[in-house]
Amino acid sequence: MLDGVVAALDYLAGAPRAALGIGTGNVAAGAQAKLRRAGLHERFRFGGYGDDSAIRAELVAAAIARGRALYPDAERAVVVGDTIHDITAARACGATASPSPPAPTIARP
Repeated sequence: MLDGVVAALDYLAGAPRAALGIGTGNVAAGAQAKLRRAGLHERFRFGGYGDDSAIRAELVAAAIARGRALYPDAERAVVVGDTIHDITAARACGATASPSPPAPTIARP
């Protein structure tokens, strides 16, 4: 896990009227297993997954729809993403897009 992830999630979870969801290309069962292993599973109440769609904007839309079902008075959705594809998907869904620093890559010989 990248440094700062837990602190960022703690900060966002403490924001008034904020609810955390996840959007990932992993199938739901795989994503939840990964989150459980990292101790993050309980932090996300809803999400959009690869088994919702292989198209990123559609799985983000699924996450937003699930969030709105749980929180019908939500004023907006904010997508924090580390790739241009995340930002494009957020905009396609009418969500606010907030870029995060990309995960570092490791050069392999």
